[in-house]
Amino acid sequence: MFRGAYGDFQHALGNVPVSAVDFFPNQMSFGAALGGSIDLNRSARWVFRIAPDATLTDYGGNGLVQQFAISVGVVYRAGHRFKTK
Repeated sequence: MFRGAYGDFQHALGNVPVSAVDFFPNQMSFGAALGGSIDLNRSARWVFRIAPDATLTDYGGNGLVQQFAISVGVVYRAGHRFKTK
């Protein structure tokens, strides 16, 4: 997903001026979120899921800032709502 992202940093600081704490000014910037998931089927109902995520932003005009996260977990598939032929 690619789009613009608005950073309201002053509001997050309780309306303290951003210049007083050396934060970015409130601004519109480029933002992107990239990711997906990998399912490792252990049986017909149990799945081990790995979901990596990367976010990119360009606040401050100093180039893209990258952040990476990964989630892992177990999923139980309770059943199918629709039957396939």
